Amino acid sequence: MTQPSLERNRFLFRIVMTPCGRKIDTCGSILDFVAGIRDAIKAHQRLVNISILHGDVSEENIILKDPTTDDDSHGILIDFD
Repeated sequence: MTQPSLERNRFLFRIVMTPCGRKIDTCGSILDFVAGIRDAIKAHQRLVNISILHGDVSEENIILKDPTTDDDSHGILIDFD
């Protein structure tokens, strides 16, 4: 009987992107801060509703962005590893 090979094919992928927001500690006002936190909480709730648990919601994983005509959100939940 032959032994199973321990060798695996591995690939390293990197995705380099430009920042889409700014850290939450750079907010310009209380309203900006609250809107960002609110949107992160909404995102977390949507994830929980589909049985996904983020596991590391912290100030480092919430970024603020300026709302656009296509998307009126102020906060984004990031870092899903």
